[in-house]
Amino acid sequence: MNTLFNKKTIFFLICALGVIFSRIIPHIPNFTPVLSFVLFCGAIIPDKKFGIILPLSTFAISDLALEYLFGYGFHTTMLYIYFSLIIIALFGQILLDIKNPKNLAKISVFSSCTFFIFSNLGVFLSGGYPFTLDGLVTCYIMAIPFFVNTLMSTIFYSFIFFYFYFYIIENNKIFNFKKLWN
Repeated sequence: MNTLFNKKTIFFLICALGVIFSRIIPHIPNFTPVLSFVLFCGAIIPDKKFGIILPLSTFAISDLALEYLFGYGFHTTMLYIYFSLIIIALFGQILLDIKNPKNLAKISVFSSCTFFIFSNLGVFLSGGYPFTLDGLVTCYIMAIPFFVNTLMSTIFYSFIFFYFYFYIIENNKIFNFKKLWN
């Protein structure tokens, strides 16, 4: 099927809407599928530019919705966050053997760490903490509970996105969980 609305397109649209919705509904802080979706788009979408544009657009739409509905979608750390999302999408593009669960877990951890580093650097540089070494250290220490949630959600949702894509969309049983333990 080579139409605009083939099953892959519909799958990505449903995922994008799910990501937007996940940021709007009440949720555990930083426990959303955002980073996983960015990584997934970078890894799966053949057009590398679109693999970055789709997740960034999805995030921007959710920021607009948060701003409109609750008044807090736009903030001083947005550039740092968007920059980290671009890096994560690029990680997805260079991800080797994405059907290997170990590799997926590793890149999910790396993506979470990237987001943690850049988003909290943004918090620090926007004046959230004193411009001292102690202020920088305190900024990162105070963010650790959020990092735990980011890490857990990124690993969890990455496996969901890739599993559903390979098993349902590609009808491919290659995503072998036995590789996780080898």
